[in-house]
Parts: sequence; C-alpha cells; structure tokens
Amino acid sequence: WFGRPGMAKVVDRHARAAAPLFVNGRLFHQGINYLWGIDAYNGFILWERAIPGAMRTGVSNTCGNLCATRDGLFVATGSKCLRLDPETGRTLTTHATPKPANATWGWVATDNVRLFGSSGPDQNRSTRVFAIELEGGKLAWACRAGLVHNSSLALGEGRVFFLDARPTAEETEAARQAPKRKLDEVPLPRVPMPGQPYYPAGAIPTDIRTLVALDAQTGRVLWRVPVDLTAMGKCIIRRR
Repeated sequence: WFGRPGMAKVVDRHARAAAPLFVNGRLFHQGINYLWGIDAYNGFILWERAIPGAMRTGVSNTCGNLCATRDGLFVATGSKCLRLDPETGRTLTTHATPKPANATWGWVATDNVRLFGSSGPDQNRSTRVFAIELEGGKLAWACRAGLVHNSSLALGEGRVFFLDARPTAEETEAARQAPKRKLDEVPLPRVPMPGQPYYPAGAIPTDIRTLVALDAQTGRVLWRVPVDLTAMGKCIIRRR
C-alpha cells in the first residue's frame, strides 16, 4: 500500500527523526509533535493526535523517544513519558522523571514489567538512569551517573548498559595502561565525514569512558569497565 500520512505533518528526513515502530500489526509514526497509529497491512489510519513535545530529531546523536509493546506505546516528551493505548491512541498513564524534577526524559525502553528511562539537562545527555514499575507506577530504582550520552544506552538480557563519559581517575589510568587492541591498529580514514571535526595527526583529544552494566531489576551495578575510545569516529588530517 501507499498513502497517508503524507508530508504535511512529517519531520523532514534531514532532521533525522525517530523511526516508525511496528508491533502487533500496527505502525506508530512520529510527526511534528504528532503521532499516528496505522494499520500495517493496508495503511488505514487507526488514530492520530497532536502531542506537544512528542518529536525527537537528531537521533543520530541522541536517541529515539518511542518504544512499544502489544499493550502500550510509550512516548517521552519533556520530563514525562506517556503510555498510550496502541489501538486508540488514548493516554492510559503518565510517568514523570524522578528527582530532580523537570529533568528532560531521554532514553526510553521497556521489558513489559518495568519502564526504563534516563534523565538529564537535555535530550542528548543524562545524569540518571532509572526504572518504573508498570504495575502501579512506583519508582523501582534510580542510578546516578556522571554523564551519559543517551545514544549509548541499551537494554538486553536483564541488564541496562551505558557509557559514562566521566570516569574516575583510577578508571582513566587503567584504560591508558590497557594493552592496545587490534581495533587501534585499523588505519583512520583520510576523508572526514560531514560534520566531523578535523584533527591534526597526533592531536586527537583523549576520550576515555566507563562501560557500565546495571541489573535491570534492581539497578545494582554489576560491573564497570574503562575503555579508551580515543579516535573512534573521528577524522584526522594526515600530513604527507
């Protein structure tokens, strides 16, 4: 099928909005502070509604603000996350970020038991990762972090993973002393990607972070591993 919703209320592709989601025969599509529920098999618009703030762009640097299950479509907007009825689009419940109040809700995910999120100063960065019980809406746990780029957050196998951009002094030293990996021997590209900064050879700033794993049920830190990401994704100027 081919048809609606068309271009009128859809975010320009260059802005890199969140991708549509598919669950249980339905597509959930994000527009300019607008959402559609669409029959995935014939394109029929099941419901549509405007939701202020329900638009996330630049997801190549941050993360999407939607996740969905058979029982709920979760939409992060501002400091809150709405749970919508997938069939009608009606708001079922509203969850807020834990203290400090009014922090921006960044990453969103669910395991059908808990709603996971991150909160911080903006859509790109978070200083707290948390989980809320779907049954009753009680805060299950909250974990403070130094500085987390939301694009590094992931949920899987009963664990929450992220990169903390503010490692301790001991972790920084451990990463510097670690044996070089095969990945470090891969030649860097000569031609920079659009939007990437240029660095003279030997002048790439150090980028050491800590990979953290939390127990998804309790929020307990399972392990922390410092990693040296210097030059990862960066482009340098090679002098001949």
